Amino acid sequence: MKIRYAKSTDIPQLKEIWLQCFDDTIAFVDLFLSYKNYWKALVVEHECKLLSMLFILPTANRFWYIYALCTLPPYRKNGLMAHLLNETYHRSVKHGQKGLVLLPANDKLRYFYSKLAFTPFSSLKKVVMTSLSADFKIKKIRIPLKKVNEIRANYFNEASAVMWKNTHLALTEQSAMISGGKIITFSYGNAMGYAMIEIQKYLIVKEIAIDSDFRINNDFLQQFTNFLKKEYSFSQAVYYIEKDSPVEGESISFAMIKSSLPLANGYLNLALD
Repeated sequence: MKIRYAKSTDIPQLKEIWLQCFDDTIAFVDLFLSYKNYWKALVVEHECKLLSMLFILPTANRFWYIYALCTLPPYRKNGLMAHLLNETYHRSVKHGQKGLVLLPANDKLRYFYSKLAFTPFSSLKKVVMTSLSADFKIKKIRIPLKKVNEIRANYFNEASAVMWKNTHLALTEQSAMISGGKIITFSYGNAMGYAMIEIQKYLIVKEIAIDSDFRINNDFLQQFTNFLKKEYSFSQAVYYIEKDSPVEGESISFAMIKSSLPLANGYLNLALD
């Protein structure tokens, strides 16, 4: 068995493994794989067959976001993923990265990653809001993705947050659009902002930020929920916001990191979870 970077000719096998391991739609998998100039994959190969894989998405501030980790069912419990993650970490150090960041899908995986020296990195706050009226001060405007990224960098603490490349924003928006979501850009008074909307069984505001010293609060979220009711006909919205927000909500454990740097209590969102 050997570990190597995947090649373009491996894409059919990568897709086959993905569809065996995850419940994602073919439309999403095809979309993700079409961004092949953005990601790279590390795989375990044996006799020309790929047994295990993970995808590396480089961030704008020297993290490697690790995504779609999977081993084919017949080859699990043989240490392949542990070996693959350890090799990925060694390569990240060699390339001067701050660390590996990933999102455990459940507590069992969280425990597995902890045994490989991954530690808690960030939490989010889950806030549920219900539309109460038709009144709001939100106006839709057009803002390019580059400006969205600037707003994001200004709103969140760049020193402790995972910052994305414009390519990643484009990918996350295209992914959200498969289910009817998108990035909504808006003005609020003299400020500009954005919200990443996803549609699942309910309406999710995955991330929301404003380009000003104003911090997201209950009054603003109430107005934005009223605005979303007009846009999507959902009477309720679920927000995932930074854990230090003054808005009351449920704390959700989110990302883990493996790093030689003291990087706990960071911020990660807009991941492809």
